[in-house]
Amino acid sequence: MRKSSKFFGAAISAVMLTGVFAAVAPSAGAVVTSAGSCSGMKGLGTLKSTSIDPVSLKPYGITDVNNKDVAVSVKGVDKTVNKGTNYGTCTYAGGLSTPDGQKPPAKGYSGNKPIFKWSSKLFSPEADCNTLDTTDLTEWPINGAFALQYDAGLNKQSVAVTVDGFTDPDNDANTPSDVVEGRGLVTKGVAAGADMKFEVYFEPALKDKLQTGPTPYFGYNFDLAAAVGCTDPTDSGADPGNTAVNANITTVVIGDGTSLLLGLPASGLSFSIGTP
Repeated sequence: MRKSSKFFGAAISAVMLTGVFAAVAPSAGAVVTSAGSCSGMKGLGTLKSTSIDPVSLKPYGITDVNNKDVAVSVKGVDKTVNKGTNYGTCTYAGGLSTPDGQKPPAKGYSGNKPIFKWSSKLFSPEADCNTLDTTDLTEWPINGAFALQYDAGLNKQSVAVTVDGFTDPDNDANTPSDVVEGRGLVTKGVAAGADMKFEVYFEPALKDKLQTGPTPYFGYNFDLAAAVGCTDPTDSGADPGNTAVNANITTVVIGDGTSLLLGLPASGLSFSIGTP
């Protein structure tokens, strides 16, 4: 993930929410219409590789070295209440899914929809957190499935997504960013066929029983050492054979609104359709 060259001192090739399908763009000249958006979301993610750390004898997460796969699993949590049930809200424009005005509400395409639960399963056969390594062409975007449920699980939504990289709000690749962006295609359920774009903050974390507040999350604190380890210049293209692991990120906190470390905007999820 090299769209931005640094990630609050460590640009991290990563994730949250993603898929093998690129969003299907409307044909040239088509009118793009906003179909909905989601906000108020937060999630805890775990990252796991099939490569084993020889010291801890546990799987790596995402590291700063080449040739390691990574699987990402994210589950929605209440943004402000420990073990709460407020997972965010999606708002869909009415009257877009069918000419019959009675069907959109019944099908879950219209109005405010509190999120009942959400999760994501992602994977890359090779990804690292070192954006200084721009010569490794064997890496692949972290991608996979993103799922939401509304109305006590009666209305569901499946999205194939892919993570594009870190945002660059000031158009300066040397400025740190802790917000990732990506896109997807709704493949099933609510708003099927719509394009999706997302921006979410991505904060490396570690367990900390003394952390009793919601920032970054209850029982977790920021893993700044791992973030900084992703900027080790010896892992860049100048030294592609280096295998010293300076960063090992196994847990992340993601969400929308304002990023927790750098205060950057993270707009959340948005859906759009092309009008023929």
